[in-house]
Amino acid sequence: MINDKMNFEPSAAKTQVGTVLLEILADVYNTMYFSQTAHWNVTGENFPQYHTLFDDSYKLCNNALDDIAELARACSGINTPHTLNGLLRLTNDVEGVDSSNPIQVIKHLEACHNSIQSMWEQLSNNCNGMVDVTDFAGSMFRMYSQMAWKLRSISQ
Repeated sequence: MINDKMNFEPSAAKTQVGTVLLEILADVYNTMYFSQTAHWNVTGENFPQYHTLFDDSYKLCNNALDDIAELARACSGINTPHTLNGLLRLTNDVEGVDSSNPIQVIKHLEACHNSIQSMWEQLSNNCNGMVDVTDFAGSMFRMYSQMAWKLRSISQ
């Protein structure tokens, strides 16, 4: 949870952190949606395992969205885009995948979680001493690392 007492003064560094957080928000939202549709559409002999895995990915992303958006606003005063198209323009994930092949879906989700994990790591290392941001980014890094590891373990 974001510290309610954050009172950042506007600065170029904080605006940059807010902008990076919005990019992360877009990737997390996109990964959440992809995870949810995979959860809804999975079939086959490993259905229970994949269904649960995709749900775990969806929940991780969904649970993080509000805190990411609020931290971006607290840091920089930048509002999140008011449309889905506006948000998706910020995403780094444009790769298509054959959603009927669970292993391809898992590999795509692994790549998404690895990318998000990397963004959290970069933010943590470059947030100019903003303790709340560093702590939050570190926590998110660990969660996305764990999810990427789960996905990688199944797709090998």
